Amino acid sequence: MEFFTLKSGYKMPCLGLGTWKLGGAECKRTVLSALSMGYTHIDTAAAYGNEADIGTALRDASSKRTDLFITTKVWYDRLSSSDVETECCNSLQKLRTDYVDLLLVHWPNKNIPIKETMRGFKALYEKKLVRSFGVSNFTLPLLKEAINASDVPICVNQIEFHPFLNQSEMLSYCNENNILVTAYAPIARGKILKDPVMEQIAKECGTTTIQCCLAWLRQKGMAAIPKASSEAHLKENFESLNITLPKEQMTKIDSLDRGERLVNPDWAEF
Repeated sequence: MEFFTLKSGYKMPCLGLGTWKLGGAECKRTVLSALSMGYTHIDTAAAYGNEADIGTALRDASSKRTDLFITTKVWYDRLSSSDVETECCNSLQKLRTDYVDLLLVHWPNKNIPIKETMRGFKALYEKKLVRSFGVSNFTLPLLKEAINASDVPICVNQIEFHPFLNQSEMLSYCNENNILVTAYAPIARGKILKDPVMEQIAKECGTTTIQCCLAWLRQKGMAAIPKASSEAHLKENFESLNITLPKEQMTKIDSLDRGERLVNPDWAEF
């Protein structure tokens, strides 16, 4: 596993398990399979409704808590300073842990000042309930506003990022300011599987389109949290860590950008 050192000083694995839409026995089984395979980074959120299932898996796993990196998120209508602390404590209880490695604002909310949210984050930091903080789905202006409003470092911006939505301006800004971009929907919800350019690159590299996509993200300096539930897909994603794409293939994947956003709810401020 490769790691990125966050602005907080903690190390974050470059590849994690996304758990959106996983729940119940399937979620527990998937998390346990991932951990046994070598994953150490599990990404969840209060809104996913699966923190308790993940907590059960963590309880039953042989992994040491100190070897794991757990990310969760606070929903966009629970961002007042008091709500942030309550939501975090609820998440900790469900996850059966004394702290989370990374807590994110799941979506920005223009009706709750970001400074108010960051006051809550600071309180959590001082109580050592959270090691690192970040945001998710923040545009560049909103990210800058959050940075200016926060007394604790903003370490991560988790955003939709894949070959069809190459947010290069955001990535450049984050790289310049030591903020890690984490890509969700990194394989465009499966759309890259049948893309002819991706298929050709995979053929040239003797690998799969998914592995090429994940290697592309890693080589661009991003973490990725692909969702998987089967052992075959977990293994396929994990083995992308062994792949290094030549510069020519990286450039070809860069050229696939078409600004195609797959996640765009009514409340989004894109």
